Amino acid sequence: MDYAKERCLERNAIIQNIDVTLICEQPRLAPYKQTMANAVAAMLDIDTTRVNIKGKTNEKLGFLGRKEGIVAQVSVLIIRAI
Repeated sequence: MDYAKERCLERNAIIQNIDVTLICEQPRLAPYKQTMANAVAAMLDIDTTRVNIKGKTNEKLGFLGRKEGIVAQVSVLIIRAI
């Protein structure tokens, strides 16, 4: 994250928001979502209201369904200051 943060600073850009989807069968993410959002916000020096974290399962299909891994999908909106 430091690399991405530095590239934004170099280009006079700011992170507007971040949406993270974690796909896994276990653990249940609900108890950890706020802690994870706080950690991401702290690493990027943004407000926690700009970070959304949600969890999904893979309906017991494939390696995710067999609990052999976790997938993270992240979408970031970056805007440049004029």
